[in-house]
Amino acid sequence: PREYRKSIQEDHTLTPEEQELKISEEVESCIQNFRSIFEEEEHNKLVEMGKRRLSHKATIAALLIMIYRDEPLFQMPFQLLTCLMDIDEVLTTWRYGHANMVVRMLGSKVGTGGSSGYHYLRITGGRSHRILYLLLF
Repeated sequence: PREYRKSIQEDHTLTPEEQELKISEEVESCIQNFRSIFEEEEHNKLVEMGKRRLSHKATIAALLIMIYRDEPLFQMPFQLLTCLMDIDEVLTTWRYGHANMVVRMLGSKVGTGGSSGYHYLRITGGRSHRILYLLLF
């Protein structure tokens, strides 16, 4: 956005060429993000790489709901998405607390369910395992 461009232009540690390069990189990043949302082929590449979890159709539907959330038709779907994100946040918080408890109790020993213990919990508790994180943020 404009604020980002302004902050780059006010950064006197960068030369004008470096400023323009940073701005053009940011513009290219925005274009790539839009492509990943609106072009099904680009979206599917991200799904294959594990960076997106929902189908292209589901992503567009969720985006539509988020954009038109104030319209009466989309208020209930928006409330559902909001509740799902709340559940996601609570589960993530619980996973983090559980992983901390495990490392205090077991250290790096094998987990009680036969998993690798804390290391497994640390991996599954990250942002990539959140339900809607990759779609909406």
